[in-house]
Amino acid sequence: PPEKRVQQIKRADLNPFAQIGNVFAIRRLRWLIVASLCHGLPFAMFTTLLTVLLFDTLHWQPGTIGLLLLANGTIDIIMQGFVSERLIARWGEVRLTIAGLIGLALSFGLIGVIAIVPEPLIVFVGIVCFAVSSGLLEPSLRALIANATPDEAQGMVQGSTTALLAATNIA
Repeated sequence: PPEKRVQQIKRADLNPFAQIGNVFAIRRLRWLIVASLCHGLPFAMFTTLLTVLLFDTLHWQPGTIGLLLLANGTIDIIMQGFVSERLIARWGEVRLTIAGLIGLALSFGLIGVIAIVPEPLIVFVGIVCFAVSSGLLEPSLRALIANATPDEAQGMVQGSTTALLAATNIA
């Protein structure tokens, strides 16, 4: 609501490190932000290194890798656009966030195994597990963060969380 918005922006409010510090000062958000980073950092590495892994171990060409990533994106869209809302209503954000994090860890492990056992079926199972888990985690974790944030801090928290996740792409 407009009455809950910040009425005046001070120069100190433009310091991104201060804003991130303000987010971590909100006690009930700390572990949710850490969980978000536990997803963001491996995801950033995954998106950049998966193609190299598939090219080097399975000798896949860019077109094949592109089709695999298309399937991943399609499953993720279906999960986030249609399935996760129903699952959140049934099991809640906390359970889906935990299930999503566990599923992502499993999928990263499965995909990493192909460095030792170069088997396309393992990649397919890992990608499906990744897409489903990501589709469970992202909406439920965002809802937990939004619900734990005071009304007047929504913009600061969403902006700081986005900035932190963007920083994981640099790392």
